[in-house]
Amino acid sequence: MNYNSKSLLDVKFSKNVKGYDALEVDETLDDVIEDYAQYEKQSSLDKKTIEKLSAEITELKDKLLQLEIENKRLQNEVDSIPNTPGVNRDNIQYLKRIADLEKALYKKGVDPKKI
Repeated sequence: MNYNSKSLLDVKFSKNVKGYDALEVDETLDDVIEDYAQYEKQSSLDKKTIEKLSAEITELKDKLLQLEIENKRLQNEVDSIPNTPGVNRDNIQYLKRIADLEKALYKKGVDPKKI
């Protein structure tokens, strides 16, 4: 950018017989036009980015809503499991924890079945 609001306000043109020097005024206006072109280009890019991010936010909110619904459904399923001698909620939590630990071991390259 050639100018900011302060520097543009402070521009002084030299005077000649017919007023201001036309060449200086034209050069300054060319610089201002160049600044506007850069501003418009950046503004257009920013608008596209905002639209893209807004669409992504909407998509992620929809996914979050679906996951919350699925989570609630699964939680209701787990809550409806009766506590019987063979199966209870604690056992399910333990099995989930064991599965998570096995996944972590596999990621580290360790086969949990050989431990």
